[in-house]
Amino acid sequence: VLYIGNYRDGTGWANACIGNMLALDAVDIDVVPRAISFEVEDSDYPDRIKQLELKHKNRSSNCDCDIVIQHTL
Repeated sequence: VLYIGNYRDGTGWANACIGNMLALDAVDIDVVPRAISFEVEDSDYPDRIKQLELKHKNRSSNCDCDIVIQHTL
């Protein structure tokens, strides 16, 4: 699942994105996080999301993803 969202913004929307990604990951769904931002600087976000970003850092955003979730304002 390619998950596009503003999860680095430190907002309520970011918290919702984070919660959804962690829930998908918890049931063994392969999550490919891709951040968009409406802020100048990133806020802190969970280490597990950072691990998922690193796991897929060399992967094209649209490669091998059957499902896309775009969660933003």
